[in-house]
Amino acid sequence: MFLSTLVITLALAESSIAHAWNTIPRTGSIIVQEHVRARAALTSLERRPRQDQPFRATLSAVAKKADAIVHAIRTDRFAGQIFPSARPCISETQFWKIVKRYPKGALLHTHLMAMLPFEALLETVVHTEGMSIYASQNVATEGGRWNASITFSHHNTTILEGLSIDSFFYMFASLVDDGISWMEIRIGYASGMLVHQGDESPNPDLEFWWQVMKEEITRFQATEKGKDFLGARVIWSDYRGNGQASLIESMKTALGRNVEFPELFSGYDVIGREELGRTLTNMTPELLWFQDQAADMTLLLSTRRIGHGFSLYKHPELTKKVIESAMIAHSITTAISNDDPAILGQDAAGVSYDLYQVVQGFENIGLAGLGARTHNSIRWSNFEDQSDEDDGVKAKRLQA
Repeated sequence: MFLSTLVITLALAESSIAHAWNTIPRTGSIIVQEHVRARAALTSLERRPRQDQPFRATLSAVAKKADAIVHAIRTDRFAGQIFPSARPCISETQFWKIVKRYPKGALLHTHLMAMLPFEALLETVVHTEGMSIYASQNVATEGGRWNASITFSHHNTTILEGLSIDSFFYMFASLVDDGISWMEIRIGYASGMLVHQGDESPNPDLEFWWQVMKEEITRFQATEKGKDFLGARVIWSDYRGNGQASLIESMKTALGRNVEFPELFSGYDVIGREELGRTLTNMTPELLWFQDQAADMTLLLSTRRIGHGFSLYKHPELTKKVIESAMIAHSITTAISNDDPAILGQDAAGVSYDLYQVVQGFENIGLAGLGARTHNSIRWSNFEDQSDEDDGVKAKRLQA
């Protein structure tokens, strides 16, 4: 009896499965349409907290059409390669021409000593009168060119006379050519790096480098190319591997530069990988001391931006606090910077390669997504004032 019941049950089940296999839902059927509606509702719900959603909502009809065109161009020529392999081909694509001409707002995270391509530095050396170049190996061979260490100095001194100043001007020009109108440079202790024309020793004045930077910004803005360049500020950066005494001494110098050059001094940061230096927890005494000394500029020197933020996802409670402090609204609001372009392979001072890779890496960003991130870069820039409203400096630049 049991076996006969089992046979009948299996037969019925087999019959039901066969019936189901032969009745695939039609595209216009109720069940398929319900799935399509549910999927569309879920997609719409997921888009609400996207950082670029408010920006997309304000796009004009022309801007939406441009976004669609760029999406089609990207789809037609998608480079599914890692950056070092793709870089030689990128400049030949139609999408690269669009990205290159795209206005990019502000560059907020970059290190001065790793911005310019090596060719630009060597070009400056070659055209500086009296400069000599030494190679540790014969550069006439491919192996020698690959392995040789290159050093250079002025015939009168061991200092790089004229090199830094010319590099400043070249850097500003390169950024403007790439569509960047504002930058915040990371650099550490900057005295003793420059020499007056004809001198043999570096200027010992702690303010000399800062004065030169200020003058070079003004000089560049007075040129035809630099007339729309909004300017630059400096984020003082100390290596996190330094001991407490060294950090405190550097912090004192940084505070002094803020007093003397408030329009140029933007803030303070520590650089370097935590696992190779000291963690922020380990440096808490020094950082609290620094903030206490800068009580009159607490807003300026409190954390307003997170660079990289690789580990933020590991700390949900910290993420909540970041949201509460308006650094992150609903989702992670980001701007794109190039960090160390001379080291990481871009070999160009601007961010065109970085924007290109972002759009190639994420199908749903496109031109509108880049626009939102450009807007973010202006919003999070440390201009002379921090108000986004009315007629302040930042407000005007956000509206431009």
